[in-house]
Amino acid sequence: MQAIDTFQNRLKKAMEIRNIKQVDLVEKTHLDKTLINKYLAGVTNARQRKLTILADALNVNEVWLMGYDVPMERNLSVASNVFPIDDTPKKIPVVGKISAGVPILAVENIEGYEFAPSSQIKEGYDYFYLKVQR
Repeated sequence: MQAIDTFQNRLKKAMEIRNIKQVDLVEKTHLDKTLINKYLAGVTNARQRKLTILADALNVNEVWLMGYDVPMERNLSVASNVFPIDDTPKKIPVVGKISAGVPILAVENIEGYEFAPSSQIKEGYDYFYLKVQR
């Protein structure tokens, strides 16, 4: 995949679309105003940690911000607990805690419930969650 735009242009475009001024971006990100000025002038590009901070503050896709041909909006369904409208969540019991890396029996005491998408639940199977601790 090849970049089709510059980080500088995408940063300016995101700020314009989100109606955020440079001073607002400094306040939201807690990044140095000189550094943000360098980004906007095209002197330097943001490295991964600061790119993430900027993308979070502007609510845009990091890859888009880097200049690649992907949607600007973040894909919220990838790593979130948001279920599609037509996918009713099912309650799954949390039955105990186990230690990570140590084979040990988990005592089956229901401590609470978590939700799982019904599209991932197959009939005829028993499901449960375990909390893993170090």
